[in-house]
Amino acid sequence: MKRIVYIYTFIICVGVMLFSCIEDLDFDQAEDFSAEPILVSSLAFFDEPASTFIIDQGDSNVITDTLSVDIFNDQFVVDNLIRAEFFLETTNSINRVFQAQVDFFNDEFELQDTFTVDVLRSQNNADVITEFTKVFLDNDLESLKATTEIVFTLTLMEDTSLPPIDEDTLGRLLFNSRGTFFFRIDISE
Repeated sequence: MKRIVYIYTFIICVGVMLFSCIEDLDFDQAEDFSAEPILVSSLAFFDEPASTFIIDQGDSNVITDTLSVDIFNDQFVVDNLIRAEFFLETTNSINRVFQAQVDFFNDEFELQDTFTVDVLRSQNNADVITEFTKVFLDNDLESLKATTEIVFTLTLMEDTSLPPIDEDTLGRLLFNSRGTFFFRIDISE
C-alpha cells in the first residue's frame, strides 16, 4: 500500500511540473541597471561645557576640528555623486551667541566652499536648537568633489554686556553634523 501511495505521489508531482505555467525569463534585463543609493555619515561632534570657553590671557574663544576627506578620491564617487547635503545641529544652553563655520579645502589648502551659522543664545539655560542644511548641487557639488579637508570652527562671539565665562557659568554647547550623499548608478549597454 505504501508503495502505491509513493508511486501516485511521484506521478502527481511530475504531472504538476510538466503542466505548470512557466513565464519566459528575460536575462538581458541585467544589462540595464539603475540604482539611487543614499549614504549618511556623521562628520563632526562637539559636546562642550561653558567652562571650555573661559578666556584667559592668550587663550582663544574658538574650538576647531579638522576632518580629512578621502571619499572624493574614489572615481566611482566622483562619477556617480549627484547631490550632497551637510546638516548642522547645535543645542546651546549657554547664555552666549556662537558662530559655527565650515570650510572646505582642496589638496593645496585652497578654499573650495564655506558657510557660517549663527548659534542662538539661551536666555535661561534651556536648550536652544539651531539647525541648518547646506545643499551641494551643480558648481557647488564640483567644489565639494575637490575637497580633501573640512574644518569645523565654533567661535564664542564677544558680548561686553555679559560677564566673562567662568567655572560657574551654566550650560553646554552640543554640535552635531552629518553629510548625506545621493548617488545615481546607471549601467546600460
